[in-house]
Parts: sequence; structure tokens; C-alpha cells
Amino acid sequence: MTPQSFLTTKDFYPGTIEFFDCDINPEISLDEQLDSLKEDMCQVRYGNNLILDFGWYPSFSAPGCFQIRVIKNYNWEDPILTKEARNLVSLKQMIIDAVKLICKLNE
Repeated sequence: MTPQSFLTTKDFYPGTIEFFDCDINPEISLDEQLDSLKEDMCQVRYGNNLILDFGWYPSFSAPGCFQIRVIKNYNWEDPILTKEARNLVSLKQMIIDAVKLICKLNE
């Protein structure tokens, strides 16, 4: 599955999208899309056993937030990067920043 709406495959380049279930409409408030706000939204694999992962925590909860993580060697207990965002503009920027970090780690 490929990203839709506010995200494109270009946003994750050069990663390989392993999982994508993010059907958020950027033209509707997040509060009106609670059914789409879930923990498992996206996972992208990169070289050197790096993973970019994001989702909404806690699932389906208006006071929650997006969490973006960069994981190395499947060590989910100790992410290299953890960020939080409450809106789509911040989420997209944090994804871009996370991909830049991953690219630096792969140099």
C-alpha cells in the first residue's frame, strides 16, 4: 500500500514502506477522524536495520498525539529518536527530519 493524502512515497525516500494504514484527510479536523487515529499507521525500513515508525497514541483518543520513532536493530525499548506531534503539519516535518537523521546514520 502506498501513502495517500498528505504523505507521499517521496517523503520516505530512500526507505521501503513495509506497512501504511494512514487514511487521514488533511482537510478535516483530527477530532472528526478518531476512527483513523491508531497506533499502527506506518512502518518504513531503511538500511543498517533502521525503521521509521509512527502512529497515534493512545489509539482513537482525541487527547492523544502522533508518535514518531526511529528504531535500530529492532530495539523498540530504546529508540534512537522519539518525537510527538499534535497536527499533520508537525507530523510531516518530523517525518522529514527523521528521514534526514536516518540518511546521516547510513552515510
